Amino acid sequence: MGIYEKLKRYYDEAYCLGHFPSRRELSAANHVYFYYGFLGDRNFGDELVFDAARLLFSPDIVLPVRRRMPAHVALFTRMNKNRFSGIIVGGGTLVGPSLYDKAFFQELIDLGNPVFMHGTGIQKMQVWNQGWKAFLKRKIFGGVRGPMSVQNMSGLKNDIKIVGDAAFAFFDPATSGVTDPDSRTVLINLGAHDDFEKITEARHALEAFVAQMLEVGANVEFLPCHSIDIELGLELKQRYPSITMLKVPANFAEANAHFRRATFAVGERLHFVVTAILSGCPFLSLNYAKKHEDMLLSVGLTESGLSPKDVTQEKIRIAFDRRDKIDWKAANKKLSEFRATQRQQMSQFRSRQGLT
Repeated sequence: MGIYEKLKRYYDEAYCLGHFPSRRELSAANHVYFYYGFLGDRNFGDELVFDAARLLFSPDIVLPVRRRMPAHVALFTRMNKNRFSGIIVGGGTLVGPSLYDKAFFQELIDLGNPVFMHGTGIQKMQVWNQGWKAFLKRKIFGGVRGPMSVQNMSGLKNDIKIVGDAAFAFFDPATSGVTDPDSRTVLINLGAHDDFEKITEARHALEAFVAQMLEVGANVEFLPCHSIDIELGLELKQRYPSITMLKVPANFAEANAHFRRATFAVGERLHFVVTAILSGCPFLSLNYAKKHEDMLLSVGLTESGLSPKDVTQEKIRIAFDRRDKIDWKAANKKLSEFRATQRQQMSQFRSRQGLT
């Protein structure tokens, strides 16, 4: 990468993505929280869980500390560590082999900052960066994504709560399930950062389902959640020109609007599935990673997910035909409970600021 590309990437991430507060906002904030989580490459899922943390902790400042950030933010983080009121470990499957800026993280803990986990996914302990064990031996507020994450922490932390995916902070029982009863729109998604077992077979099955839907007059729309997805969607559209290509959603409200006017959604990205659940849109999750299973287990919707090795055109069609059989009442009850627990844990976290 040349110097121009490096400067452009720095400028884009530091000044164009809306992740960082202004000088005035930083100066006026009563509380500033360090946010540990993925950001920076316009991944809808990463943006969604970051926005969920900002929603949960509003009006306080949730500040990502990263290699690429505005000069005034970089100066603030170096000179004002005592201004941080706590550490938020965000959504995503974060506890694993990587641990960004361990020294800065440790300094905040040494200052007595409490730790809040916002629906974080946990990998098996044998692959962890050893630094995670030191951080997570402390009292942890909030909780993890689902029961598989709880199991992966057992032995180190046996009192951890399940709070569901971080994006469950957006759940609104008044609007969930308020969809268009006459819709003929089917939302689809393909996308993963790495190949997974049976990827070719699963995607061929989804493509066959798409062809079938188009034959019966459905309006098929491809909803990307990352630039990787866009490439896959455009390739599919070359073979099926009537597919409508949507843009990567800018925020939850934009994504929610797509799902609320759809009759069914089937796709790979975790937060494509999460948004379908939050919107009350019937769906089928193509579970290419354990994080999908963990999230679906948390809300009792495991029957709405398939491992790629089990995906066939017929099974997708069966899920479509049975789309009115999802137990939304039970799922929405769990979503309401998770949202309440996130808020209750956030209040306890705030009340413990500055205590070890």
